[in-house]
Amino acid sequence: MNCTKTANHKEAGASKLALAFLLLTVTVVTAGCQNVIGTAQPARLDSPEKSVQQMLQKRVSYALGSNVILSSRALTDSNRLIIDAPRPKSINGHRQGMDLGRPDHFTLWKQGKQCILKHEESEREWVLEDARCIAEK
Repeated sequence: MNCTKTANHKEAGASKLALAFLLLTVTVVTAGCQNVIGTAQPARLDSPEKSVQQMLQKRVSYALGSNVILSSRALTDSNRLIIDAPRPKSINGHRQGMDLGRPDHFTLWKQGKQCILKHEESEREWVLEDARCIAEK
């Protein structure tokens, strides 16, 4: 009977050690994530190639759930991109008037060598592969 109690105590000790290790790992990983997020800087695109412009347009369209056409200069002068809500359609299908809905806001961030597009309203983020961006001063 003493052998069983000793084995149970060893298992309990091992479980406590595993739990302590897990908590330590979660703490370190969480602290690391907060540190990385804190290092992102507002940025603008640096001479984006056509493929980067297409990727940006695709990400913005996806975020808004509708096809959006962007200027080739989008996010090259500033880290902010504001997209007005589409105008409502009339009965004959033509767009008319102005929608008083709130515009959508996107921002560009540089984190290490990555350019990250953030949709401010949903807080979703996308890495813009192959994009070069410059941190704003």
